[in-house]
Amino acid sequence: MSITVRPRRQADLPSLAQLLLAVHEADNYPTRLPPDPIAWLASPRIEQALVAERGGLVGHVSLASPAGDHAEQLWRQALGDEEMVVIKRLFVDPAHRREAIGRRLLEEAVSRAHSAGARPVLDVDAHSAGANHLYLAAGFEAVGELELVWSGEEEPFLARCYIGPPPAGATGRR
Repeated sequence: MSITVRPRRQADLPSLAQLLLAVHEADNYPTRLPPDPIAWLASPRIEQALVAERGGLVGHVSLASPAGDHAEQLWRQALGDEEMVVIKRLFVDPAHRREAIGRRLLEEAVSRAHSAGARPVLDVDAHSAGANHLYLAAGFEAVGELELVWSGEEEPFLARCYIGPPPAGATGRR
């Protein structure tokens, strides 16, 4: 069965919240499970969100503005004034791993960033080996790490920040 990637609909959010819980239990992503997963997925900073379907919802990714992001300064040091789009909240159903769903969602997010004339950027838990491998294999370059603390939490975690490949024909870094 093929993978279909489409824009996320409001009606998808309850199922995606359940899927996020399964991902968190399997992979500790997100590092801190938000108290309201639907609000986290539908954050006002999200400009676009996509889902993957393969007989049901099996994955999610979103794109957001870098404005106000904790890693914006690090990305700006690497890219200067280049337009950027942040890839966020990429996750895949643990029961559907190794089916290229994460790669397909990432490719679509990068394509949409490039269509907007922007460079994709992202950050991820530095200890998430699978995610870090996916981004490196997709041509992303690590540009630094940040110690982050979630609101209301005392214990920080290390986030690795990446810049993605430039749009075709773009000048600048890489």
